[in-house]
Amino acid sequence: MSLYFQSLCSSSSGNCLSGIRSSATSGRALLTILLAVLVLVVGGVVYYKLSSPGSEHSPESDPDALTEVGQVAPDFEVTTLDGVKIRLSDLRGKVILVGFFATWCPPCQKELPLLEKTIWSEFKNDGLVMLAVAREQNESEVQPFRAKYGLTFSVATDPNRIVYAKYAGKGIPRVYLITPDGTIAYQLAGYHEEEVPKIREAVRRLLSK
Repeated sequence: MSLYFQSLCSSSSGNCLSGIRSSATSGRALLTILLAVLVLVVGGVVYYKLSSPGSEHSPESDPDALTEVGQVAPDFEVTTLDGVKIRLSDLRGKVILVGFFATWCPPCQKELPLLEKTIWSEFKNDGLVMLAVAREQNESEVQPFRAKYGLTFSVATDPNRIVYAKYAGKGIPRVYLITPDGTIAYQLAGYHEEEVPKIREAVRRLLSK
């Protein structure tokens, strides 16, 4: 702040410090300018943090989200790597965790094994349905990935981005927790390890109802 004040003064004509002392009006004008600059700087920092890839996203701070918490999750149909057809609307009455990923995505390589370990392994026998959908990839690309990371929940492909396009414009991984009545209870863009316990607790609460 003091550096900005000094540069502002040095760029003005005449002796700005003496002018400020002799004129209350000039002082108020300078203070107004400095406050305006401060507001712009703070606003820029906030925008940067919200738009950075590692930031936590909500529908308000995620411009690529096409869904929001509380709405009915867009319906879709996929075929899993095991040959099972899954239509989302047919799963009403179930708690569903849906994730979008890609095999080449480093955050996805961290998130899916963590969800397997901390959520799927605990709740798979309690009625949870978990489905990971590979965006713009085919079965031959996804099968080795599934085997490498030991994923035992359902995995499907979305080679033409048809399913993904109902939920977002861009960005992976993405996770959606869907209630038994088909509404989105939670959604998250990006990999945030600290959010996984929150997802786990939300799953637990829904399953206990």
